[in-house]
Amino acid sequence: MSRLRDGTASNTYHGYEGAAYDLRRHHLAWRLDWVLFRRADQLVHVETSDIVRSHRGPLYPSDHYRVVSDLNWE
Repeated sequence: MSRLRDGTASNTYHGYEGAAYDLRRHHLAWRLDWVLFRRADQLVHVETSDIVRSHRGPLYPSDHYRVVSDLNWE
């Protein structure tokens, strides 16, 4: 899994175009997807997080890539 900072490589929206999607021609250039966790009695750590860009066939199941995260809480 890779560590990506905010920017074009960390965007999950692709408008059903996949790698052909160009952020410069659209207004969606900010972070859209979040992994949220709240529990007052525990501290949570994000161990890893990755954007999964692979898919099967010519169609995408969503207009966003999947986000997979491993969380650890005490």
